[in-house]
Amino acid sequence: SAPPAPAGLWFANLPAQVDISLSGLLAGSAGAVAIVSLNGGAPQAVRVGEQLAQGVQLVAIEADALVIERAGERSRIGIARLPEGPALPRLIRP
Repeated sequence: SAPPAPAGLWFANLPAQVDISLSGLLAGSAGAVAIVSLNGGAPQAVRVGEQLAQGVQLVAIEADALVIERAGERSRIGIARLPEGPALPRLIRP
């Protein structure tokens, strides 16, 4: 087979375009884990240091967001907060 064209090599090193949805954050004895969906796929657990896609790495898990690095630039992906539930009555007899 023929070697890749120089333009093909240049494009091969670009970070992948990936849509990342954050649906959960867990902290345990082994460290923090984020539950993410990539490009609308099934949720998966990822840890700091993992590559999410070509050129896209998870660099930090914060209390309410992920920090990813793509092409040398960092960005935050926040987690959607659920609205406050209604106030519940006390279940203790007076």
